[in-house]
Amino acid sequence: AVSRANFEPVFRDETAVNDAQLAVSLLSASETAALAQSLVKDAVLTTTKITEQHPNNIVFWKSQVRIFYTLSQADPRYLPLALDSLKKAKTLAPTDANISYNLGLLYGQSGDSKKAIETLENTIKLKSNYTNAYYALGLFYHQEATENSGVVIDQGKEEKAIVLMKFILEKLDPNNQPAKEALKTWQQELPSSSK
Repeated sequence: AVSRANFEPVFRDETAVNDAQLAVSLLSASETAALAQSLVKDAVLTTTKITEQHPNNIVFWKSQVRIFYTLSQADPRYLPLALDSLKKAKTLAPTDANISYNLGLLYGQSGDSKKAIETLENTIKLKSNYTNAYYALGLFYHQEATENSGVVIDQGKEEKAIVLMKFILEKLDPNNQPAKEALKTWQQELPSSSK
C-alpha cells in the first residue's frame, strides 16, 4: 500500500508501527541486528515525519507512543520519547480516559510514582468506572506505602490502596482476581495489629 500510495500518512503510520515491532523481535538475534537497526531507524523517522506533518492528529500521536513504547522494550532510551508523545496526545485529547490511564502507567514505569498517582486520580475522575485505572492507582499507592522489602512505612497510603481494591470488588467487579490477590498479599504484609 505504501509503495502505491506513499502520500497516504495512514499507510506510512501503520508501516512504522510494524517496523518497530519487527525490530524488537529481530534485535534478539545477532545475525539480524543490522536489519533490526534499519527497521528502528525507519520507524522513528517515519513517525517523526508524520507527527510533524500532522501535529493535531491524535491517531498518529498514539501510534508514535506505541512505536516508542515497543522500542523501549529493547532499548529503555525510547521510554521518555513514548512519555513525551503521550503528553502531546493528552494535550490534544484532555478528556480521553485511555490516554490519561496510559500516561499514568508510563509515569510509573519512568519512576515517577507521584505523577502516576496524580494522573490516575484524574483518570478516575474522567471515567468513574475504569477498573484498570483504579487497580493501577491502588498499586502505585501501595508502592509508595511500602519499602522494597514490602514493609508498610506509610499506613495512610496503604489504606488508600486497600480502599481502591475494595472499591473494585464492591462496586465494579466482584470477581476481579487481581484486586483479590492484591488484598490477600497486602494483608500478609500488614503488622498483626493492623489486620
